Amino acid sequence: GAADVAAALVGVAALQAAGEDFAIRRAAQVLRALWPQVVENLPYFGPPDSCTALAAYCRQLQHSYHQLDVKGSLSDHPIAELSGRGANKELTKLMEVKMKLLRPVVSSMAQMPLPQVAACLTGLAPAPGVQNPLVEGEAEWIKEAVEAAFPPEEHHAIGKAARWVEFRDEFWAGEVGSLTTVELLELACGFKEVGIARHWVLDSALAELERRLRPMRGERPSVELSHFLLLRLCRAMDLWQGHAVEEVLTHLLSNPDALRPLPTENFVAVLSSLSAFLVPKEVSLRLPGA
Repeated sequence: GAADVAAALVGVAALQAAGEDFAIRRAAQVLRALWPQVVENLPYFGPPDSCTALAAYCRQLQHSYHQLDVKGSLSDHPIAELSGRGANKELTKLMEVKMKLLRPVVSSMAQMPLPQVAACLTGLAPAPGVQNPLVEGEAEWIKEAVEAAFPPEEHHAIGKAARWVEFRDEFWAGEVGSLTTVELLELACGFKEVGIARHWVLDSALAELERRLRPMRGERPSVELSHFLLLRLCRAMDLWQGHAVEEVLTHLLSNPDALRPLPTENFVAVLSSLSAFLVPKEVSLRLPGA
């Protein structure tokens, strides 16, 4: 049933997180075996399970296409056994994932709780050194789907301004406040990654992050960042200009000891992303020491 498929997908995510070649190959085998059941049970998945499925297949596809770039052949594909470039079959399988998984999950974003929206956008984020093949050719549609899930403010419309203020104060503030700091960061990065640089959801996430990371009393709380989230924050440096997150990143990136645990591909990706922005001099001077 749907619960068993969802549990198997959680196991796949754990294999992918291990990052070892054997685990990645095993994850691909499980995803290929699960694919017909994922398609069949997707309408019965709750938002967490849908996001887990999307993230698992996105990660595996990105790994497979990275293998294509590095070794010249597709391997560990999550839908079918593919070898070489096999352009026609490869494209057919990619379109199958887009139509049967990507579009249904992203289209349901309006019904998702905010933590799952953040998780869904995280699943779509490009991994180090490779673009997400599911997003290629779908970027504009994904952006429009996210904007449709969170319609723009309508202060200009007669009679709607008061209802908007009530919604913001009584419901939305509680929703944003219930997110963890990591989920807020993922939400903000996700909006930026799909091409939305100005939006009331993004503004509210940034405001809540500012409130938490620059508390009126006491010390700034510590935030544990994954390697991938650190990379996403660096890719979105223009979001953090003058923001408390910028101070957190400056402190972190100025400490070589904090960066030494980064896998090489993540470290290279962080350096590459920072090169697109003006960063404080102390950061650029100390990063090579890591």
